[in-house]
Amino acid sequence: MQCPVDKEPLIALEWDELEVDYCTECGGLWFDAGELELLLDAPDLARLLSGESASVDPSAAKRLCPLCGARMTQHCPAGAPEVIYDTCPKGHGVWLDKGELAAIARASGSDEACGRVAAFLADLFGA
Repeated sequence: MQCPVDKEPLIALEWDELEVDYCTECGGLWFDAGELELLLDAPDLARLLSGESASVDPSAAKRLCPLCGARMTQHCPAGAPEVIYDTCPKGHGVWLDKGELAAIARASGSDEACGRVAAFLADLFGA
């Protein structure tokens, strides 16, 4: 698979029950459908991520899904205005730029989600 940002190959990273794809160039992460919810252990994550904000720039470069090549849709959750994430219109997954995963966990308001993200990042990246 190729990174939707810089077209570099993505590498697979395994953590707990997850296998996510990571770009070593830009630091972005690809989560296949359902993986982000598993990581955050937040079944109500859809509620947080579905809140749209007008801050999404319609002229921003469009990114392609690393699985099917479809043009992804950009979203900005109301609870995390610093995050603009991309989703495959066919439901294949979610692309998060570097730093957006931690921002989503903080916006969730869940200490457990923040802890899981911190453990995930520390185990995989030593951060």
